[in-house]
Amino acid sequence: NWTSASSLRGNVLDVKGIDPTTSNTPYQFNVTNTVREWVEGSRLNYGFYLDFDLSSVTATSFLFASSEYTTNTSYRPKLVVEYELSPCATTPGCTSGDLIATEDTTLNEASPSATGGGFTSIQVGEGSAGLDYRGLVAYDISSIPANAVIRSAKLQLVFLYESPTRAAAAPPLWLQVREATG
Repeated sequence: NWTSASSLRGNVLDVKGIDPTTSNTPYQFNVTNTVREWVEGSRLNYGFYLDFDLSSVTATSFLFASSEYTTNTSYRPKLVVEYELSPCATTPGCTSGDLIATEDTTLNEASPSATGGGFTSIQVGEGSAGLDYRGLVAYDISSIPANAVIRSAKLQLVFLYESPTRAAAAPPLWLQVREATG
């Protein structure tokens, strides 16, 4: 819920400018080091916290497909992981897996006790009353073998649309993917 949102916000892992004219576009964020530490067991997996830098823009939010999105299920949040097994198998090479989010939600400052979930989108930004939205996305990584050597891990989110829509020449909003903390 929103009351604990600030305590969930960890270090920034990657930042991308989201262009408001690119509806239905996937954006990938590098989360390799964090996923590597999760698999190694040196860091607990609480998922990812989605945050915006709204210093130059107010009263707008972006919506991303959630794990409940049904219009096109390929839009759901993915964790794309490439790894090798160690010791190497008889045919060395990378194995990859797309993990679908096991949980995701929007945290809404206007409804601080709500836990969210069950919606087709994850909303991140600032509402018209100046109240913020943040997102959480979590993955079960237990299907990745403990002896896997993580080569890359990317969080993929599909941008659906902006609400309310700004002028066509509006600057991008900067989405920060952070490690969620307990």
